[in-house]
This record gives sequence, structure tokens and C-alpha cells, in this order.
Amino acid sequence: MSKWKNLMRRDMEIKGLAKSTVDNYIWEMDKLAKYYGKAPNKLKLKELLEFQHHMVKTHVSGSRYKMSVAAMRWFFRHTFPKEWSVEKLYYKKERKNLPVVFNRDEIIKILEGCTNLKYKTIISFSYSCGLRISEILKLEVKDIDSVRMLVHVRGGKGGKDRYTPLAQKHLELLRSYYKQNHLKIKDYLFPGKQGHIDKSTVNGYLKDLRIKLGITKHGTFHTLRHSFATHLLEDGVNILVIQRLLGHTSLKTTMIYLHIANNYIKRAHSPLDTLYSEVSIDHNEE
Repeated sequence: MSKWKNLMRRDMEIKGLAKSTVDNYIWEMDKLAKYYGKAPNKLKLKELLEFQHHMVKTHVSGSRYKMSVAAMRWFFRHTFPKEWSVEKLYYKKERKNLPVVFNRDEIIKILEGCTNLKYKTIISFSYSCGLRISEILKLEVKDIDSVRMLVHVRGGKGGKDRYTPLAQKHLELLRSYYKQNHLKIKDYLFPGKQGHIDKSTVNGYLKDLRIKLGITKHGTFHTLRHSFATHLLEDGVNILVIQRLLGHTSLKTTMIYLHIANNYIKRAHSPLDTLYSEVSIDHNEE
């Protein structure tokens, strides 16, 4: 491995960044190095900005662009600091789209339409507990507390632990799954060739199931998490509680669900109705 890669990996691991972040940042910097044919620490600011412009002109995805800038900022802030500010490596303005959410009927349709016990248990984890797919796949038997009815999420996004409620219906499903698969389970609840089942396999299953059931929304496992938060908000759960359950650092992130929850949208009335009501009263008085 190149010297700059070793140093970058060392610094990120010392800082405690997640393995996926470490791998993604190094992959992005490697793309930059290959583009210019030299180590990234040898590049000047002008070349970095030209590479950013290249990404814009070639229409790379917003997530890929953001990851590339984050990797460069880390590299030139921590591993090879420069005299110029990393703030000169710009993030571009992104369109703020509201998340897709399954309605309750669609959730029932998905759960009842899933005939594979393993995948049904995974899908139920995402909706009933609001877990990210990466968090589900890292779960172990010891993380399920059936006495306190809690799930212990270890090392979530940002390396943070948290607890989330365990639904009775989901516990029953979990017990059925465990009874059928306990001989295969050593560490992870959902074992696979590389420790746990592969994320792409799980995502592919949900996509095929959604299409088979005739659900046209472009939903993923993260859509189940969005649905969990939105439905809790509609049921009257305090948004600060939802923030904790989701593991969001900022309340601002959680507040996006205020734009989706039916009870908050319907609570507002149209000023047009008020306007005509007032006009009608004035007319009667005349």
C-alpha cells in the first residue's frame, strides 16, 4: 500500500472513524491520485479544485461528490496539513428532498407478503425499531433484552450506542427465527459468509419483494426507518424521544419528519377558508 494510504488509515483509525468511513475516504483519495497519476499529498489546491469541477461536469452523484470532498478535507486537515484552508474545497449546494415514507397499509403489505422468515425478521427490525440496515446486520443475541423489551444498538453511526424499544410482535417473530436458525448463529443474529449476511443481498431482497407486491414507491431499508419515525410522530410521540431512538446528533435532522407527518400537516388550515368566512360575516352584517 502507498505511504500516504498507510498514514491516512493510521490517522483515521486513531481518531476512531468507522471502518466503512476509512475505506470510503481512502477509495476516494485513490481515485484522485489515479486521475493525476501522483500521490494526493503532491497536489496543489488548483488541481484539487479542477478535480472538483471535473466531478461536477461529469455529473457524479451528490453522495459521491460529498464523500470525495469530505475525504479531501480530512486528508489535508489531518494527514497532510496545508497552508491553505480546507474550506476552499467546496461542498456544492444540494437539493433538499423529503424522504420517501411507506404508509401503514404498505408496511402491512410488505410484512404479510414476506414469506422468508429471515428477511421478514430483518424487515421488521428496520420498521419496528427504526434501525439502519448496517445496525441490524451487526446485532448479536446478547443485544436483545426480552425482559426490559429493548434492543441495544452498539456502535451506531458515529460510534454511538443507544437503546430502542422491542415490540412484542417483533419478539415473537425473533423467537421463531431463532428457533429455526440457532445452530447457525454464532456471533451475528443474521450470519453470512463474511460474518453477517451481505447488505446488498438484503437490499436486493426488499427491492424484489416491493416490485412483486406492486408497491411503486422507490423504497429501501432506509424508507422503513423513515416510516418508523413518521408513524411515531403521527402517534404523538415527542420529537425529542424520536431523535434519541434514531440516534440523531442534531434535532434538525429529526425535524424533517414534521414535513411528512399527517397530523402536523392537517393541523394547519387554509387561510382561504378563513378569508371567505370573514367575507361572509361582513356581507350578512350589511
